[in-house]
Amino acid sequence: MKKHLEPIAHASCILQATHTWLDQVLITFGTLYKEYSEINNEDRDQEGLIQSILDSLDKHWMASDQDILFAAVFCNLVYKILPFSQQHPDLTLAGFWTLLCRLWKHFYNETSSFYLFNEVRQYCDKSGSYRHLAFLIPALKNNAESNGTSIDPLDIYSGIKTNTSNLQCITHHLLSVVANSASCKWLFSMFGITLTCLHSQLRSSAMASLAELRMYLHEEHVKYGLVKE
Repeated sequence: MKKHLEPIAHASCILQATHTWLDQVLITFGTLYKEYSEINNEDRDQEGLIQSILDSLDKHWMASDQDILFAAVFCNLVYKILPFSQQHPDLTLAGFWTLLCRLWKHFYNETSSFYLFNEVRQYCDKSGSYRHLAFLIPALKNNAESNGTSIDPLDIYSGIKTNTSNLQCITHHLLSVVANSASCKWLFSMFGITLTCLHSQLRSSAMASLAELRMYLHEEHVKYGLVKE
């Protein structure tokens, strides 16, 4: 039973964290499918149960916005093109460039320049503006591991930020999105704590300001290691 439930428990911890990025959703989907496929091959007695889990993962994957998830993983400098099969034509350099062009059109309502293709090629080859990644990423990984946290992909981009980067504009769009409603639920819980019988006359604006202040202070405490996330 532990072997069957443990992957779901790990995935729940990742996907319900305060900060869950879109790239983590796809990586978690893929990890879950891989782990349950391996369990299905090893434990034939529970084949029906495991197949139901795999079918459920397939169903949710088909209902997701796959282009956004693929682009989010590709734009994470730690992963880039590595997690994807190069045998699929849509998961090659040309395929991802086409995908990013579609996203640029959607985000900015204009056609991307050919500069985006050159930048994507430099990004994959670690050349041009991205030539220092071979040294920067290991250093940030070690720092994150020593602090017991995961590496923030946007922190990597802050070290190579350029004003004319189309790829970095798209990346900030994608990796600034929180992929769950945990923070919203936490906010409503704060409203419930604040709005008591002694504070029943608070205006909505004042209650929202108090909740935002509380959340901001918590983020600062997490940032400086005063409390756990």
